[in-house]
Amino acid sequence: MKKITLLCMVALAATVSSCDKRPDVSGRWVGEPTRVQVSGTATATSTTTIDFAADGTVNFTSMVDFTEPMAERVAIDAPYEISVAATASISGSWQFVEHEDDEIAIIFDDSTLRVDIDPEAVEFTRNVITDAQEPQVDSLKPALADTYRRMLTPAMRAEFATYSRLEDVKTKAPFLRFETKDLQHRMDVDRTFRAVAQ
Repeated sequence: MKKITLLCMVALAATVSSCDKRPDVSGRWVGEPTRVQVSGTATATSTTTIDFAADGTVNFTSMVDFTEPMAERVAIDAPYEISVAATASISGSWQFVEHEDDEIAIIFDDSTLRVDIDPEAVEFTRNVITDAQEPQVDSLKPALADTYRRMLTPAMRAEFATYSRLEDVKTKAPFLRFETKDLQHRMDVDRTFRAVAQ
């Protein structure tokens, strides 16, 4: 009986010790701008904020800057570019991987995925190549906002999915560092986030 009790105490101590080694990721963290894969000739970058709650819930919010030549959407000879500011968000749950002190698994709730674009945030800019003047096409903004929302939704779903597994997680004030998998290029991606004062 004493032997069994001793083994239980050793196992409990090992569990507590393991939890003590785990980095404290609770709080809000903001990352560096990263490129997002979108279709066609469009380019997009996102700056992501992660909110890890102690109760195991997590919220991701990304500020997305999107640019595309207007010719892709409006007219073949249109000499303009379109810039769009979007906000993408998704929620889910997180926990440390069993028997691991530096790996976090995140399960996203796809029903919470949102991509919002304010039509007034759709801007037509002077083309840097042709230096053409800005067009008077404000009436196109609502339709374009909806078009780009539909385009960015799958792109941001894929971008958020890269955070499903965080490896080699480390915290050293004020930074949170970890690796994610780039499945397309079969490589690890180092990511650095900074703590946000709340």
